Amino acid sequence: MLHEGPMWVQREQKDVEGFITELFGELAREFIRKNKDRKFYLHLSFNAVHNFTHQLPADYLKEKGLKGFADLKPGENYWAWRKKLGYPANVEGRDYYLGQLHFLDHEIGLFMDELEEQGLAESTAIIFVSDNGGSLVTYANNGKLKGGKYTLFEGGTRVPMIVSYPPAFKTGEVSGSVASTLDIFPTICGLTGASLPSRLDGKDLAPVLSGAEHSLNRDFLFWDTQAEQAVRKGKWKLLVTKTTPNEKLQITPTPNGEFLYNLESDPGEATNLVVQQQVVSQELKRALLKWKAGL
Repeated sequence: MLHEGPMWVQREQKDVEGFITELFGELAREFIRKNKDRKFYLHLSFNAVHNFTHQLPADYLKEKGLKGFADLKPGENYWAWRKKLGYPANVEGRDYYLGQLHFLDHEIGLFMDELEEQGLAESTAIIFVSDNGGSLVTYANNGKLKGGKYTLFEGGTRVPMIVSYPPAFKTGEVSGSVASTLDIFPTICGLTGASLPSRLDGKDLAPVLSGAEHSLNRDFLFWDTQAEQAVRKGKWKLLVTKTTPNEKLQITPTPNGEFLYNLESDPGEATNLVVQQQVVSQELKRALLKWKAGL
């Protein structure tokens, strides 16, 4: 996304101009250089490939032969404008998405290079994760997974997590354990020796990442967006949909009701087993209600 005007940089408001993915990357590298000789924590939240994906540098659009898309004009109806930009109306929509991904990948590469140049790559714990699955209306592709952002289908909640910390974790390993972003905090606390609060939902991922344990010992994971609720235990997932989430931005049918999926054999959530597996369904529903009551 293009940015021109005030932006908060740490505790100071500065006038900046440029492509915000590059601005975030530049600030992150500057932070690394300033803090290379002491312990630090850096939370780098790129907003690519978030909307508005059409906002790309002019030279990139020219290089790729893309005509571009005009920003919202004063007085223009937002949803009418947005509809022309979103899937499937814009023939360049997927190209814009890939453009954002290109710049994101490039900045992550520069960040890793900076750690290498400062001699920090082998001693820094790096956790890479997305906050949600790809948004189909902005031309993301979630492969075989159903749905995307805004829903509690796997396309909306299942994302890659990549962790690197050579001193403690095995390299080149792929784990099938079901982790959550809730687990990042206790994992960092474990690595740094920080104490944990008495009540915590997340779990330390270190035993799995180090190879000491094969899988994470977890009973349930819960989600609640008001429009939808979900609970997962092992291979089973119960989804309760009350109303279509973000209807104007959702292109996947989301019928109301209760749905039980075996994610091991059906990661695309094509077959509802709520009737055939009533014992499992009721167990998950009781757990969901108990969780809700305890909030």
